[in-house]
Amino acid sequence: NGETVWEDSPLVEAAKVGGVVLLDEIFAGNPARMLCLQGILEGKPFLIKKTGERVIPAEGFNIIATDNTKGNGSESGRYIGTNIQNTAFLERFVMCIEHDYPTKAKEIKMLDKYLEVHNIDVEDAKFTEKLCQWAEVTRKSYKDEAIDEMITTRRLFHILDIYSILGDKEKALQYAIARFDEEVRDSFVSLYKKLDETIQDPNHQPVDP
Repeated sequence: NGETVWEDSPLVEAAKVGGVVLLDEIFAGNPARMLCLQGILEGKPFLIKKTGERVIPAEGFNIIATDNTKGNGSESGRYIGTNIQNTAFLERFVMCIEHDYPTKAKEIKMLDKYLEVHNIDVEDAKFTEKLCQWAEVTRKSYKDEAIDEMITTRRLFHILDIYSILGDKEKALQYAIARFDEEVRDSFVSLYKKLDETIQDPNHQPVDP
């Protein structure tokens, strides 16, 4: 009837029922505004100023944040938009869990499951294994500062999605890495062709994986 009605935000609702809140890429937020979460992160009761309601967090209420920089910002430029966060705010997070890329064996299982769930038919039974080996090499090279880019797990899923449409491994690779500069694209494609004997490359001979 034209009236303004208050609705709890997901965070407030989770606090009331003991839910879990995921703050994705939290450190893209304004550091000054993030400070409003400090008391809530400590599990203390908080006041909703608009309604005057005092919320006492229920048992089980947790806040989880994800970030690529640990609150230190990104000097490399890879994570544009992230901000250096207030140390007092960072101290409110009890635990920090670092996640690296999965092992090759686990990543193969992930891709195989993805093929199964999305009903993607692949003629080459070892396609996912080759993709994961390829990605593993690019990551090692990146850590050694030999290259400026690497293949992520998400990009492997993209390759499978493109393959499901085109049915062509080489084109799936090329379209999935098209955002990289030409030198990186060529080196990545050449590397994959060394691992996959089903794709003929006149410049490189297949090698034993």
